[in-house]
Amino acid sequence: LLLQILDEGALRDSSGKLVNFKQTIIIATANPHRDMTSGLGFAGAAFAAGRSETVARTAELFAPDLRDRFDSVVVFDQLSSTALAGILDREIALLNERLAIRGAKLNLEPAARECLLAEAGSEGARQLRRLVTERVAEPIAEKLTQSRRRKKHYVVRAEKQTWRII
Repeated sequence: LLLQILDEGALRDSSGKLVNFKQTIIIATANPHRDMTSGLGFAGAAFAAGRSETVARTAELFAPDLRDRFDSVVVFDQLSSTALAGILDREIALLNERLAIRGAKLNLEPAARECLLAEAGSEGARQLRRLVTERVAEPIAEKLTQSRRRKKHYVVRAEKQTWRII
């Protein structure tokens, strides 16, 4: 499908409707440097070397017929700890919005917040979202569905690598 879009600039769906991609910018993301042990994410010469390694690794990962259709490969800097903290705050705010519909509220204790950020480490926003889902959202959802008497306030604690929703 992607090759068809890149070649023809259009695609037909199952009902025969034509979708035009001629004036479209397609952005594909990947982590080709994931298994490399270079200085990715760090400033200076090590990071510059990491950029060239990432572009070279991209060339290895994608088939030539697909790779040759790319206009450019853009390597993004690793997210800063401040950016990850902002993403975590946003994810918790979104979860609180969903809980507010049920009349509940979530409080993430500072230690739990730091544990989530440390566990996500340099893995980035996707890993952080997965952790919020696994450690916070799913346990609260279980409590909401299993309890007859629903709490109005949930507190997330992390103590010695043990997660508790109280």
